[in-house]
Amino acid sequence: MYKAAFIFSLCLFLAGCTHSAKNTRATAVANALPAKKSGKKDVTEKPGDTISFANALCPVNHLPFGPGRESHLFKSSKYYSALIYKNINKLNIEGWTPQVLKNIKIYKLPPIGKIAYLGLSDVDTGKCYDGQPFENFLKLSGYRYRLPDIYGYQCYYWCNYDYFNRAYTGEVKQNCDQCIINWTYGYLILYDKVGRKANVVTIYFNTFRDGSDLSRYFYIDRNYNIHIEDYSQEADDGDGSISSPIYCTRKFTISISNTGDFIVKRKK
Repeated sequence: MYKAAFIFSLCLFLAGCTHSAKNTRATAVANALPAKKSGKKDVTEKPGDTISFANALCPVNHLPFGPGRESHLFKSSKYYSALIYKNINKLNIEGWTPQVLKNIKIYKLPPIGKIAYLGLSDVDTGKCYDGQPFENFLKLSGYRYRLPDIYGYQCYYWCNYDYFNRAYTGEVKQNCDQCIINWTYGYLILYDKVGRKANVVTIYFNTFRDGSDLSRYFYIDRNYNIHIEDYSQEADDGDGSISSPIYCTRKFTISISNTGDFIVKRKK
């Protein structure tokens, strides 16, 4: 179904994710390296040599973080892909060229000793086929946006485009196929600097599975409540376009207690 491919040499990738009547897809190849082994365990992904982390400090994005709406988030789908790269058409045509890379900044995450992944549904389940938690395999390259701290957590947002999941080996991709998002995605990373632990939740994605285009959108309000909506749209397997209605399949709200616990509530 996805016939166009753009090959590029780094671990970032992007595609436009709109829900128009005819939304033709483009694919891309990302080149990412797994973490190197060292004396201390660091599960932060090491991008290729072509990627340079920004030397400047990342400015803090004040809340709210998200489009100017708290519901019907699919109507603001372009907002989320623009966080990855603002000129979607240029990226789809040219790929991640050196000129494109000059217009974005990737910031280095603090050293991570452990990852805890919070899966919300069957689309981003936290379990691989062999029963191991996805957090054992999850790769983090860096972050793009800094959010305010909350209850001892440093908060980051990492968004990317990874159709072929090049950060993972073939064995891991087969084992964790139900966990890895193979299109655009965004991770909210809440980092505990004392324990060097990164708590990760997928708050944005656009992916294709079992004949349907699946998407998730978020809005983080001023009180750090994370509003999430999941959508499904049946895809046409003829020319790679989408023409069917889009349905909201589930809604969540994630809040953080003053003790640092995550409270997930399913909305009706």
